[in-house]
Amino acid sequence: MKPLYVLHAPAASALGEQIARGLGGTALPLEPGSLQGRFRELWDGAGALILVGSLPVAVRAAGPLLRDKATDPTVLCVSEDGGTVLAVAGGHLGGGADLAQRCAALLGAGWIPTTSTDRRGLTAPDRWARRHGLSLRGREALPGLLRSLLDQGSLPWWIDPLLAPFSEDPLASPLPLPFGARPVAAPEGARVLVSPRRIPLPEGAIQLVPPLLGAGVGCRRGAKRDALLEALDGALEEAPGGPFLREALGALATLEAKAQEPGLEEAARTLGLPLSPLSPETLRAQEGPFSPSAAQRHFHVPGVAEPCAAALGSPLGPRLIRDGVTVALSRIPFPAPRGSLAVVGTGPGSAECLTQEARSALEGADAVVGYRLYVDLLPPACTEGRHVERYAMGEEEDRVRRALDLAERGHRVALVCGGDPILFGLAALALRLGADRVPVRVVPGITAAQRAGTLLGAPYTNGLCLLSLSDYLQPWSSVERALEAAAAGGLTTVLYNPVRRDLGTKLAAVRRAFRRRPTALLCRDVDRPDQTVEALPLEALTEDRVDMRTLVVLPGEGVEPWKGLWLDRRGYGSEEVREPALPQDPLDVLVLGGTSEAREVAERLRDRGLRVGASVAEETGLVTVPQGVVPLVGRRDTPAWILLLEDRKRAGLAALVDAAHPFAQEAHQAFRIAARRTGLPLWVLRRPTPVPEGALAVASPEALLARLLESTRPGDLLVLTLGVRLLPRLVPPLKAQNRRLLARVLPTPESLDAALATGLEPREVLCQWGPGDEGSLRALLEESGARALVSKASGAPGGMEAKARAARSRGIPLVVLTPPPAVGTSFSTPAALTTDLLDHLDNRVEQPFA
Repeated sequence: MKPLYVLHAPAASALGEQIARGLGGTALPLEPGSLQGRFRELWDGAGALILVGSLPVAVRAAGPLLRDKATDPTVLCVSEDGGTVLAVAGGHLGGGADLAQRCAALLGAGWIPTTSTDRRGLTAPDRWARRHGLSLRGREALPGLLRSLLDQGSLPWWIDPLLAPFSEDPLASPLPLPFGARPVAAPEGARVLVSPRRIPLPEGAIQLVPPLLGAGVGCRRGAKRDALLEALDGALEEAPGGPFLREALGALATLEAKAQEPGLEEAARTLGLPLSPLSPETLRAQEGPFSPSAAQRHFHVPGVAEPCAAALGSPLGPRLIRDGVTVALSRIPFPAPRGSLAVVGTGPGSAECLTQEARSALEGADAVVGYRLYVDLLPPACTEGRHVERYAMGEEEDRVRRALDLAERGHRVALVCGGDPILFGLAALALRLGADRVPVRVVPGITAAQRAGTLLGAPYTNGLCLLSLSDYLQPWSSVERALEAAAAGGLTTVLYNPVRRDLGTKLAAVRRAFRRRPTALLCRDVDRPDQTVEALPLEALTEDRVDMRTLVVLPGEGVEPWKGLWLDRRGYGSEEVREPALPQDPLDVLVLGGTSEAREVAERLRDRGLRVGASVAEETGLVTVPQGVVPLVGRRDTPAWILLLEDRKRAGLAALVDAAHPFAQEAHQAFRIAARRTGLPLWVLRRPTPVPEGALAVASPEALLARLLESTRPGDLLVLTLGVRLLPRLVPPLKAQNRRLLARVLPTPESLDAALATGLEPREVLCQWGPGDEGSLRALLEESGARALVSKASGAPGGMEAKARAARSRGIPLVVLTPPPAVGTSFSTPAALTTDLLDHLDNRVEQPFA
């Protein structure tokens, strides 16, 4: 192999040394005005010349020396900042395009291809031949042939049966045929012929000649170069299976005592082959029916030409003797093209999150294999001009084995994994299956969790735990154990792969493990066109909210909402300065919230150009505050509300909306009184609270207690499904009247502690996420022997109907506590309320609030 030189000015010595080390070359510093002299000095013996400098300088230095693209060295130009690599000469036949790609990958630079096939991502036959060590015959046909490749996207290729049996599948060939190679059965119909034999070339066709033959050569002392070449040509012409081309020779050997013959050395240089001198011991070790030779007498070896040929490969027949020269041919092992496998992390979806290393691996691949969705998300430049195979979910081992099979056939294969291949990807499987077969490397990628973190703010400052909810490959018991450990660790946890199988059970386990964390953040289609981010209470994390394209982010102990973002606390002193409880930005409308209806009202008003604030009792309620709406956090009594509203009114507050929970009576009353005292108009939103037909409706806790005592007898069991807040008003008097109780509460430590504090025994408390389906309610009522089912009408009609049917099936009453009626004018939908409010403020809406 000819040497590679990197020429650079003294100011670019670090870059020049880096390129030389990475590509196995020699760095040569340049003095001013010495470039052209250096080029002339190195030209004939160099395999590649790389100039760190400007393109015009490289063109002027190389231009006068260019003679033949088949023999000239490759010339590359690298900009002095290391950001750009160009092939100046020898891009295909000289291997310059491949070398430029390697150099660009080494530097993290951009390779700028200038030939049409390279820019289209198509592998030209001459570039493919150089890459795999084949010679080119019929070079004059290349321009027309490449135009056909560009126009049609493919070319008919004929592979000599000496190399491989015919197959229409280009990927079945032992040669790694490029994309666009279309195998044909006969040479007459081909534009590219791959053969070591001398065959007529169809018009407009080229021949790629693999070096499949070795020649053992003996000669009399003083044999001339021309005589040796004529004898070699004669042997190639007459060999079985021939005639063969001179370019098919890949090795030349003789007895070491003959290796110094000037004619032999000249012939080897003419052929461009090294002359291998073999020892007598090597020749004596060969077996075969060798022809009698004078070498037996002079050198005590069985011969020269035939034993040398046998040492190189499988003999092709007897020797040829001509003018004092003996030649014997053998079929030598053609070096199997060495393929490779890159397991490439392609990031969460967008081209912006595809790393430079991943892009280089994809653009340098002959074949791309992967899950269908991940392949389809790739930029077109990473798949055009390449064999592409798409697989379905669940075919992970199939695609790894296929990728390794293609790599063993000599292809450079990119096995695509979304995100990072080490995280829930195929890196470990590929390394395990391919370690002893082909070179395997892992190209890291940006994970969906990393990208989701930037969408949310910075919720991983103290660390991150990543888990998969899938139990297709891991037992569910292991997943559950990991969930509990992650929850106990306190770090933000991101859950991947919420598979559909038993998803309700899986999410129940998540809610149970992370019960002390109030919020779940759902990031769907991260980094893709339909990307969404949603915050919701943990208890609302149900199977209808997530799918396999959803990341579930459970904020850690130090994570808190801040100005619409979720930020982790690291411990810096400045973090203790919190946002003022009363932001000083003026508001037009203040919404008493904490419900989904309040969120919708705030969004509608915000979208009409109003400056909106939303009040929630706890920080957990911040998930209901839309982006762009000012949050106010904390519980307030009537005097506190009056002070706040008076201050806000002076700053421009014009209207109030009460959209709190129907049973939040203390909040309703304090807000209503403060509105009346400050003279601010109040709009009230009350979600419909229908009572199922046949249910017993009561309007207060006192009426509920009286109805329960009236409709049941001592010893009867009552099932209470109305939360924990009302239990202190019901449990003691019911127990005092000898009623047995079973209270269903949320499976959180806080709910359980509150229930037990009312006097309930642990066996009287059922911890369960509600509302529960009809079947589970029926089973509960039947197993407990309940005589009454108690609930409250809080706006979940589907759940209420299920309770009513379950109670009817057991022949027991459903007693429903309804919320007190709203005071004043109220609205049942956010749309109706906002329309009326905007009508009231229409003059100010026409002149947007400043």
